[in-house]
Amino acid sequence: MIKKFKLMSSSFLMAVTLAAPFSSHAMDTGTEFNEMNSDARKLIVKQAAVEKCLEEKNPVTLNITLRDLALVSREWKDTVVDIIKTNMQVGQPIWKAWHGITPKNETVFQQFLNGTLVFRPNLASDEGKISLKISDITTLFKGPLDLSKCGDVAQKLVITTDPSVFLDKDKYEDKFLILVTMRSLIEKKINSTASPFEPIMKDWNEDIAPVGIFGRWGMWTILSWQDHHTTANLDDISSKNLYDNWQATGSDAWLLFDGLASVLPRVGLVRADAKNFMFIFKPK
Repeated sequence: MIKKFKLMSSSFLMAVTLAAPFSSHAMDTGTEFNEMNSDARKLIVKQAAVEKCLEEKNPVTLNITLRDLALVSREWKDTVVDIIKTNMQVGQPIWKAWHGITPKNETVFQQFLNGTLVFRPNLASDEGKISLKISDITTLFKGPLDLSKCGDVAQKLVITTDPSVFLDKDKYEDKFLILVTMRSLIEKKINSTASPFEPIMKDWNEDIAPVGIFGRWGMWTILSWQDHHTTANLDDISSKNLYDNWQATGSDAWLLFDGLASVLPRVGLVRADAKNFMFIFKPK
């Protein structure tokens, strides 16, 4: 049955491409489709939406990506609108497809989702420790993480799983940005919003390091000025705080940052804050 749905949805996608220039709702969706019950028809539309999102190599917005599907018929349009409104929660099939989560990296995604961002204001103890479960982040891969419970850290530091936040040249000029995200998400958007990462993709082995850690000053307008840690597995990342993960790269950017920390108070404060955070990724 599922195979039949896939074949039908693929056929509809082809029909949409041919029919879209002529009429927004003139296409005959076919007797076989119309004779199905409502749940089956919705399943076909959702399957088509998943395929459309997976095929999208230059994502702009979900509305644009699924726009052609809405041209098939009134029912398809209503279902697509419903998908955009109610099926884009973290972990839902359409959401996964849009962010490049496939069966190949599903296990890594589940481990990422099962992870925790830990903040320890006192490195010597767990007193005051705050744990933010990644699965509770309703805006995963969208926007900065909420650090409001972590003292004044948010005044100096931005931590995000969203590459577009990390690459924002205007909003975070006075902060240091740290990005922790999956390689598959960057690869999905490498031809659009994630293009500044293109030079490092060839040497980033997803089988070894499915998640990368990146750092840059918000004041840097040249987006290629960033440091990256893309050689560690999830266990390695989980065993170190964010600062030590960056230190592990041994890069020139880190050496410069560490050297400036002793003479520039602002840099020193950011270094101290980064030591207070850990991403801990656990198996599902």
